[in-house]
Order: sequence, then C-alpha cells, then structure tokens
Amino acid sequence: SDEDFLNIYGENDALQVFRDHVDFYCKNFIYTMGDNGARIFSHSLDKCYEANAVTPVSTVGAGDNFNAGVLFGLIKENVTLDDLTRGVPESKWDSVVRYAIDFSSFYIFGIVFAIKFSCGNIS
Repeated sequence: SDEDFLNIYGENDALQVFRDHVDFYCKNFIYTMGDNGARIFSHSLDKCYEANAVTPVSTVGAGDNFNAGVLFGLIKENVTLDDLTRGVPESKWDSVVRYAIDFSSFYIFGIVFAIKFSCGNIS
C-alpha cells in the first residue's frame, strides 16, 4: 500500500516505488492507495483503478481481503504462472483488480461479501 511504502521507504509515488523497490524482482505489482483505488504495473501495463465509494465501518482486514480478491481473481480468470511470467492480458487484470477492490470494499462496508462468491453467484 501507499502507506506501507511511505513508512518503509519514505516514498509514496507508485511509479518510483515500482522502479526503485519492486521491478528488479517482480514484474507484476499492484499498489493500493486506500480510497484513491489501486494501480497495477505489469510488463507494459500501467493502469489505475478507482476505489468503490463506501463509508468505512472499519478498515481492519481490508488489505487481507484485497489480497484474497487478487487470488480469487487469478483463479477465476485462469491466470497461470506462465501468464504472469509472459504477460497477463489487460482484460484479465481488469477483472482481477476489480475482485480485489470489491472484496476489500465490501469488507470495509461490513457485508460478508465472500459468501456470495463461494456460493457461485458470480456472473
């Protein structure tokens, strides 16, 4: 998250953080920015995603749920290690990041969102 990188490295510019601290060992990087959304860097992709507009009940666990949404999205979109190495299509990243934002947002909002997904109610 932007807050973590500010605390650890004293930087909160997403592109600078990616170039200075991530790119040399990981080509896929999702940078979260709280209510400002998220930004992904992956091979030739650099894209921002808006956050959902919610009134937070609590932000405790939101990052964990964001990560769960990423994993869910990667599985749902059938993203393989080979895809991650060679490049994931933008449309699949759009879906993955949307799941991540939705998982974290609805957790913050206080709704048990994951139950909807585990019951197979996804279009």
